[in-house]
Amino acid sequence: MTSSSHTQDYIRRLSEELRLEVCELLPIPALKNLGLANKQWRKSSSSVLWKSLESSLVANDRNFDALILSLPDGLFDNVKNLKIRTLPDNFKNVMQVVSGITRDTLRTVELVGVQTEVWESLLCSQHSIEELTFRQNSYIQLSQRFPNPRSLAHSLKKLRKLKIASRRNDNDYSAWLVNTPALEVLSLGSGWGRDSRDATAVPLDIRTPAVGFVPLRLRRLSLFQLILLNGVNRLGDIIHLPSLKTLDIIHCDRVPVLLRYLTSKYTISSESALKSFNLTQDPEDEEELVESLNQFIGCFSGLETLFVATRDPQHVDVHKVCRHGQTLRFLHLDPLYRRMDLTLFNNRGYYSAGELEILTAGCPYIEELGIHAAAIDLSVIDLSLKFSKFNGRDLPRALDVLARLRSLRSLRLTHLLTVNDNNEVGDSNSNAWHHSKLASKVMQYLVERGSSIEVFAISPTATQYSDSAEQDFNGHTWPNYYYVRGTVTIPLRHRHLTQAQAIPVTEKNITDYVKYPSLLFRSEEKDFKAYA
Repeated sequence: MTSSSHTQDYIRRLSEELRLEVCELLPIPALKNLGLANKQWRKSSSSVLWKSLESSLVANDRNFDALILSLPDGLFDNVKNLKIRTLPDNFKNVMQVVSGITRDTLRTVELVGVQTEVWESLLCSQHSIEELTFRQNSYIQLSQRFPNPRSLAHSLKKLRKLKIASRRNDNDYSAWLVNTPALEVLSLGSGWGRDSRDATAVPLDIRTPAVGFVPLRLRRLSLFQLILLNGVNRLGDIIHLPSLKTLDIIHCDRVPVLLRYLTSKYTISSESALKSFNLTQDPEDEEELVESLNQFIGCFSGLETLFVATRDPQHVDVHKVCRHGQTLRFLHLDPLYRRMDLTLFNNRGYYSAGELEILTAGCPYIEELGIHAAAIDLSVIDLSLKFSKFNGRDLPRALDVLARLRSLRSLRLTHLLTVNDNNEVGDSNSNAWHHSKLASKVMQYLVERGSSIEVFAISPTATQYSDSAEQDFNGHTWPNYYYVRGTVTIPLRHRHLTQAQAIPVTEKNITDYVKYPSLLFRSEEKDFKAYA
């Protein structure tokens, strides 16, 4: 229970005795049972306390039996947000809760681990849902099907956000989509976690809607771990593509098929609202991926955010990126997106100074940049020397070019750095020293050339490289390091010298320096949390 003025206003509506119960008893973590015997208390508190219910409804959680038995006219009468993560054998308790919630009161629903019959019961009684997450897990053996189309027909008219995560190979997403005229945000995926050994993509199955169907004007479409084949050519029949503002394609198969389809649609369209495009691609067997990507981003203009992380060392054509030069503010290009491979990360695939020249000239308003910009090997670089003495001039050349981006506030180097000649992770505190030293040199070099850089990060897109990595004294864990711009004053004989300095900062404490959503922190791990 927070002490905000908004919350206090709500609490004042309760009787003095009930306020005591609420403020002193409810926050106790050990509390397992709660029941209000006084009917007047139950009724008055239901409109104040229970706007949201999140529970697993299992024995080691708080016991809600007393509340369930008091329905109707109990503490669930005004629940608007329902989130239950449970096991299939808890069917009875889940059905009791769902059946007892007052008709047409729910606004957001997320049920994980429940059988389809629970969904059908809920959808038949709730017609005002605005946000819904439908997730099917592989261990549900009794009922893995989608809800009956009849239960969807009149329940989703007000739905604005829909997330479907299903591991079946025969999903008909059209049954949902044809009944969601107000839908704005759609996320479709397999629901597999990153570490699952059985993880596999599922087909994107979209059937042709009936004659007279008005395509959905989505703002955002996210596709996660899907096979993009048969349903792709019907995507434009069910979604009004020119209205789409954000498109995410993450860990999907047959991506070139979708990109070529989108290219054909955007080429003949006179309008495009697309502002953000994210392609994160892990499979290695995608032929023509970068070629189809170049064709797509080159057939329209207006992007503000472009995030590309692939396992293909072939580079995105920077000339195509420059089609969006007048609007592009956030750019991330990582051609070495892969799991732990230290030898590959160090010295391959970086964007040359010539390519960076084209980017800076064609995209002068970039504020955040994530890129593999130079070959850096900390095991052979003497960090006590100036950049001019480094083994190779790749990094100084890249920074000379990037310093010309006068709007650049955040720079992220996306390649993996090791600090010893055996390509090993090494000691966490040794890593901290080497990375901080390099960060300060980069910061000083850019500032001396007129850059407005405020944040510098060394952080590959792919995550979980080593289970043995420990947090260092700066709060960083290899290979992710974040720094903000500070200053240091050095006393000399007759004067003082002030230099830019990289100040270590954790991701949690960096929010004052960057805009959100920020490219600095987007990674494989966060994508899985958002879409899996």
